[in-house]
Amino acid sequence: MRQSTKPTSIISQKWLLIFISFLILMLITFYGYRYFQKKIDKKDYKKDAYATLTELEKLSATLEVGMTYMDYTKRLGEINFPVKKFLDKHQNYNLPTHPVSYQIINNSMDLYLNLAKKWKIAIDANDSYFLSITKEHLGKGWSAIAEHLKLTRQIMEEDDKGNNWSKLANNLIQAQDIWNNEDKDYHDKINKYKDALNYAKQDIEKLNQIIQDIK
Repeated sequence: MRQSTKPTSIISQKWLLIFISFLILMLITFYGYRYFQKKIDKKDYKKDAYATLTELEKLSATLEVGMTYMDYTKRLGEINFPVKKFLDKHQNYNLPTHPVSYQIINNSMDLYLNLAKKWKIAIDANDSYFLSITKEHLGKGWSAIAEHLKLTRQIMEEDDKGNNWSKLANNLIQAQDIWNNEDKDYHDKINKYKDALNYAKQDIEKLNQIIQDIK
């Protein structure tokens, strides 16, 4: 007598449904965790980004009043650690404003440090004209950083509200272009001044040679 396979088939279907239900539950749990983890990461990133921006903005505000070279480098040393800590902590985050805010914070700190080196070179050169054009360049550099930080904060605030910030991003690009042109002009001035000094040195050497010949 042939036995019915229906009970076995029903049991198999039951276990299949259990397995599928378990798989769906696992997927929901996994992607649900990823979703909420992303929200936590974004909140954590923005909290740190705002705090780091504030540190850089404080230095920018102080520079508007005026600082000596020693005070400037001292303040750079104080903010370099929290900035570096932020950059290391959030370097792998993939958030909508991450490419903008993260990069501007990084670039602003690099520019602050770079301007400190230029200032030191100008001081050590002990040349009034060189120091004069360098100080003018420093002022423009600090203004550029201030503008970059302001736009970055506005972009983050607009992103918090869910607004489009593409226009602000374009303004940021334009501000960067202005600074790039200024930096190029500064180096052109320095190179021309070096050439002028070399020519003057050669003229002085020729004049000294003539004087020696006369003697």
